[in-house]
Order: sequence, then C-alpha cells, then structure tokens
Amino acid sequence: MRKRQTPSKSDGHRNWAPVETSTERDASVFDERPDRDWLNPNSMSALKRAVESKRKTVILNGNQFDITYGITWHYKLTEDAPCIMLRRSDGEPVPFGYVAIKKILEFQYE
Repeated sequence: MRKRQTPSKSDGHRNWAPVETSTERDASVFDERPDRDWLNPNSMSALKRAVESKRKTVILNGNQFDITYGITWHYKLTEDAPCIMLRRSDGEPVPFGYVAIKKILEFQYE
C-alpha cells in the first residue's frame, strides 16, 4: 500500500487529491458490476419454487423467463435427463439454457 502524500507549504498553488489504491478501485468496480451469474442461489431458489408449482414463467434477477417443460437432454455416456428450458420472455438473446429438473429439485439454499 502506498504512503499518503501530504502537500508541502510550497505546493499551495497545486491541487492535491489523496492517493487511491488499486484495491479500492477494484472493490468499487466489483460492487458496481451487474450480476453475471444468472443462476445464483436466489435465482435457483425462485426457479425451484416455480418448477415445483409447474408455473410457466419465473422472474430471475429482475428478468422474466418462460419455462418450457418436457425436454430431455440426451447424454452419450449416461442416462437421459429430463430438463426445462429457460428463455427470456422479452425476446433478448441471452441468457437462455437448459437446466436438469433433478438439479433444480435437489437444490438446497445455503
């Protein structure tokens, strides 16, 4: 961490600003960034409630998603897995994806 500089008496005509460390800058960037993990624990909890009650839509991170049931993901090495497909209701291209129903129902909020 850098030592803070204090203005000398001869530097009275210069503007002086305290030194900002890179960790403070990185922390502010981290706090201001949007949530990049669209299936975070809060979203998974909302998705689990929606799937258990067989709803057609769910709101994740402030965005409404349509839920499509009856999809089966075919794996080459293991057994097939029933899934749901999530797609944004407003037509935005991302995020969208397939989530295994087993993974949703086994989710425990920590």
